[in-house]
Amino acid sequence: MDSPANRGHGHPPTRFAIRRPEVVSEVFDAETVVVDLVAGRYYAFNATATAIWSRLALRPTLDEVAAALTPAFGGAERARAEVAPFLDRLVEAGLVLRTDGAPEETTAAAAVPPALAAGPLPPADFEVFTDLEDLLVLDPIHDLDESGWPSPPVRAAEAGK
Repeated sequence: MDSPANRGHGHPPTRFAIRRPEVVSEVFDAETVVVDLVAGRYYAFNATATAIWSRLALRPTLDEVAAALTPAFGGAERARAEVAPFLDRLVEAGLVLRTDGAPEETTAAAAVPPALAAGPLPPADFEVFTDLEDLLVLDPIHDLDESGWPSPPVRAAEAGK
């Protein structure tokens, strides 16, 4: 079910993969918290974004994600129209990579959250939080102070003060 927009010339279809191990996530009911451990940002995904994110463990194509969510969106066109720009946002945020690799081999398909089958879905969206950047980017192995607790490295500009 590849569309021309989902294929390169003579290349395998573009797949979307979570940027691991730098990006981790946890689902709480119909919402997901995603943490970029390199950038120090975390994201709160709404239920629609969670449904899309849950499919990404399989390294799917755009068409595969849209097909899996077609019933929840009430049609293939609407599903593709909602999923495509959201995947672009995930790539722009550095949470997801485009790849030509093979799909993830797994016997378990990612389930669409039951809450999404109930009715009209809000657009997929997330909020970005930067308030913990300094803590999230600490290297707990190498950035230790004398007492053994992680501490941020001294920057050159701060050291000269």
